Amino acid sequence: MITVYKCTKCSIEYPAPTHDQRCARCGNLLKATQVAPPAASIVTGRALESTTALTPPAELVPVEGHVVLVCDGTDSMRETAFPKENKQLTRLQVVTSAIQDAFAHMHSLGKKDTAFVTFIAYGRRAKIMTDRQGQPFIKPVAKILEEFGEPAARQKAKNAGLQWDQLSPEQKAKLLEEVGIGAYLYDQLVNDRPDVGPTGTNITAALTLGREIADATLAGSLEHFGIPNTVSLIEQKPIWISETEKIMLPNIRCVIYTDGEHNIGELRNAFASFPPRSVLMTAFIGDRETNNKTKKGSDEMKKLANICPLHNAPGYFLVNSTLRHDYLRRLYHMATGTSGLCPSCMLDQHVRLEEPDKPYAEDAELTI
Repeated sequence: MITVYKCTKCSIEYPAPTHDQRCARCGNLLKATQVAPPAASIVTGRALESTTALTPPAELVPVEGHVVLVCDGTDSMRETAFPKENKQLTRLQVVTSAIQDAFAHMHSLGKKDTAFVTFIAYGRRAKIMTDRQGQPFIKPVAKILEEFGEPAARQKAKNAGLQWDQLSPEQKAKLLEEVGIGAYLYDQLVNDRPDVGPTGTNITAALTLGREIADATLAGSLEHFGIPNTVSLIEQKPIWISETEKIMLPNIRCVIYTDGEHNIGELRNAFASFPPRSVLMTAFIGDRETNNKTKKGSDEMKKLANICPLHNAPGYFLVNSTLRHDYLRRLYHMATGTSGLCPSCMLDQHVRLEEPDKPYAEDAELTI
């Protein structure tokens, strides 16, 4: 017999207890239960393959935090972001350059080996993006920095017959940009390589997939998404929302952005029921006052966002000018560190960690 952890309400079985001893789907308590192990083949003596979560994994991977970055791959993202300021800069360039800059600032991030990132693309449908090896893009930050950072730039220089140490700072910067995560994501999205269908905006599908990944992380297995190892989400310290009240929030975040309105089926927020509360942050790219569709789209994003337990404010970020490029960069940096849930959290983190002796001058202009 082996021990599994079974939900007392919906009967889902987990191979290991979740971080809070509750079901990732419905939030009810788990109960340790003895069950028979998978049957063995009479011919080989090995355990038969099973599609359940009971299949023993090859390795246990500790996860300090997991952020799901959900990327809008629709046609409209190729349009000019801020035409009154820059007629060349597209919305997709705004986002991918912000992600590039965010990862460039993550070399000092603590526990890079256990901070995981998943990239999702969505249009008419949603899919997990793939990396350069064609594998699901679910990786720790350290691996992303290795594959899309200086090691990759050095290899590209070597392939071109160049000596890295002899290159100028400008040449190094150019190579780093060419191999960077921003350039990779731009190529994937602008060419619809994930095949999500760029002619529609299905936010429901995107959030549903994001929630499935979050639930799988809580349940301890990402095998369904192509990651064979069992994952173990490291329990974090409680968040004190008053002198007497605290909550235990798993170190999982989801960030989704768009530049328009949902237009495929009914809009549903899969994170509304995430236990113990939503961890969804949202961003709108562009001028919300452009037309009724952009107003509706930005309103949808704000309504979908979590309400931060510390600041009682929505985790919604409006990126409506070139001045807010750094604002978006800091959002991605904060989310990857799973260290906040709203703009106020982000500004607190910036002053505390990045420039502890200098208030951020732009903050006064970032009221949502």
